[in-house]
Amino acid sequence: MKQAIKAIVFALLTAGLIYCAYGIYSWKDTSGDYLSSTQQLYHTPENTMDVVFVGSSHCYCTIYPALLWERSGIAAFDMATSGQDKASSYHVLAELLKTQSPKTVWVDLYGLLLERQGIEGNTYRNMLALRTSRNSLELIREYVEPERRMDFYLKWPIVHTRFWEIGKYDFVPYEPSQYGRGAVYQWGQEAVEAGEYETDEAGELTEVNRNWLERLRSLSEKEGFDLCFFVAPFRISGEEQKQINAARDYAKAQGIPFYDFNKMAKDLDLDYQKDFRESFHLNAYGAEKVTEFVRTCLLERGDLADQRGRKGYEAWDLDLEWYRHLELYETLSAPKEAKDYVEALANAQDVMTIVCVEGVPADEAEEKAAILAPLGITREDVLAGGKWIIRNGEKRKALEPGPEKAEYWEDLNSFDALRLRSGEKPSAEDLMINYDGYLREDVPVTILPYDLFLKETFPATGF
Repeated sequence: MKQAIKAIVFALLTAGLIYCAYGIYSWKDTSGDYLSSTQQLYHTPENTMDVVFVGSSHCYCTIYPALLWERSGIAAFDMATSGQDKASSYHVLAELLKTQSPKTVWVDLYGLLLERQGIEGNTYRNMLALRTSRNSLELIREYVEPERRMDFYLKWPIVHTRFWEIGKYDFVPYEPSQYGRGAVYQWGQEAVEAGEYETDEAGELTEVNRNWLERLRSLSEKEGFDLCFFVAPFRISGEEQKQINAARDYAKAQGIPFYDFNKMAKDLDLDYQKDFRESFHLNAYGAEKVTEFVRTCLLERGDLADQRGRKGYEAWDLDLEWYRHLELYETLSAPKEAKDYVEALANAQDVMTIVCVEGVPADEAEEKAAILAPLGITREDVLAGGKWIIRNGEKRKALEPGPEKAEYWEDLNSFDALRLRSGEKPSAEDLMINYDGYLREDVPVTILPYDLFLKETFPATGF
């Protein structure tokens, strides 16, 4: 009897340890860098999504729900996964429909051209992110080879190998995976070729592709949402365009709206020199143009309420704030004169700016003060020197200059701490966030912004 009790206790303890460990090792992103549209879905209150976009990275790089929310209060969501295949797109939409009742669902048709994942990580992103349920098990059964299915069913045989990549957000929630709306916001630019989208010749839909489109149409009829097909801009080949055209003809025959944004590039004023991150994905500049067109289409429906200010929609407000903070980061990262840098920073909300001034010659004080004026730093401040903390327009002096050693500490959040130090000789360690030193020793003025919303240090400047 004692042996049986010991065995039961041992089994329970082992199961508990595995359960706790799985929380750390579990797969947490669907688009890279811990960002998860699936986790965002699970953190969204029921029946708050009015518009849903489903697809691959082409989708989450093309449609920005933050802009739909900012401009019209449309509660939209990108149920998008990197490399999303046909089976995954159907089942993630089915997962979403467990808790949401969108009026319209737009499906990116890049899946027509994707039979199997080319990157193993994308297989995991699509197969492991959903909570275990009949729906997720059916997805694995449809896509994964029979000899590998058990590993995907159990998940642990796959995720336990993540030991060497465990990071901060395996222990604490990555906030954008709670309030984000599925988009990936990026501003990088690369000149690309337009692709071979001119042909109007249609190929033949394969049986697999036709079945996928039919399943989506049947699901829309069953669940009562309007279905729309679209193709996000990317460098497409002539043969790929023929497959897209075949889907276009299918959609026309079924009365399903269809938008090929490759063919609409001129009408959208897409710039192939500036609006792409690389050949297969738009950047934020291109996404804004496509999203604005989509917004006009959605407003023409006449049945989408402006949800801004309503209880339950706080995640959309946070998503917009996240977008604007990332936009500011991009602005400050671009090379610019100190005056332009300060002006871009001056009106930022939820950004703490540390200004360190020491050893400015009297004949340069006027010039330096003119640059720093938007932050509230005066000529007298510049001449006196010291270290200031500026937050939402309020300025306070943290340290006076001088040969005597002095320190100032402030916890910025659970993980980041600020240390300021003064002493006889300036060094990079006189301005530190955690273990990184930022003070510029070659110039008398250093400015370091810390974004309190993103919990990240912005690019510093000195002059």
